[in-house]
Amino acid sequence: MFNYGLDKVRFINPVNVGSKVRTLSKVVSVDDKGDGRYLMKTEITMEIDGVDKPAFVAESLSMFIT
Repeated sequence: MFNYGLDKVRFINPVNVGSKVRTLSKVVSVDDKGDGRYLMKTEITMEIDGVDKPAFVAESLSMFIT
């Protein structure tokens, strides 16, 4: 697996020192790119405990080679 980059990165809310955070991930798609290569798109959201708006949201791209 290789990091293929990030899309749609948005920093929405600052994270204060000492804040508790959690990251949620959801697989959005897996595309067959041929020759045993697959591109997986994952939606990532970092939430801050006790805060309504997330710290950031992004789409992570990962390349799998079989």
